[in-house]
Parts: sequence; C-alpha cells; structure tokens
Amino acid sequence: MHTLLHTPLQDFFQILRPNIRLLRARRRTATQPTVEGPRYQAYSDLDFMKQYPGLVPSQWVDYLALKGDVVDNVPGVRVCGWWLRGASLSYVYACCVMCLCEHGVHH
Repeated sequence: MHTLLHTPLQDFFQILRPNIRLLRARRRTATQPTVEGPRYQAYSDLDFMKQYPGLVPSQWVDYLALKGDVVDNVPGVRVCGWWLRGASLSYVYACCVMCLCEHGVHH
C-alpha cells in the first residue's frame, strides 16, 4: 500500500518511507521565478536524503528539537544549538548528539 500526503509542513518529513510520500508545491527559485508544468510533486524519503545528506527522515524531529524551530516555538538545546545555525543538517545532528553525550544525556 502506498500513501501520498498533501501538506506544506516540513514537520511531516519524519514519516517519509519508501511507501509514504508527501505531495509538495514545487519551489520557485531566482533563476526560475515561475513554475512550469505540474504545480506539485511527490517528495520521497530518497528526495529527503538528497536534500539533507547524512540524515534519514526519522531523525528530522530530533534535528528540530536540538536546533530549535521558531515556527513551532521550540527553543532548541542551548548547549549546542545556537552555534550550529547555518551548518549542514548532518553536521548539526552529529555535533548535538556529541554535546548531549558529553553532558550526560544519551541518545
């Protein structure tokens, strides 16, 4: 059974699996300000891993909790979150897990 979920929210990245995809609006870019063709595209777990190397979809909620998410009013972990802004997701995840382990919290 395959499932296609229509949502603009990135929070749902965590449920991506080979049989679960998200239907997302195609992005506009500076070089392509208008979208031609279908307005929406299926977004899979493989698309996620290409966009965010080093992470799997089930780690998305961990990343947001550690780094913080302004939209959902999640402050993040002060011990490691603030200095990682702008870093790649895989780097953020690895560093935050290291920081938490060093401070006695095991993942």
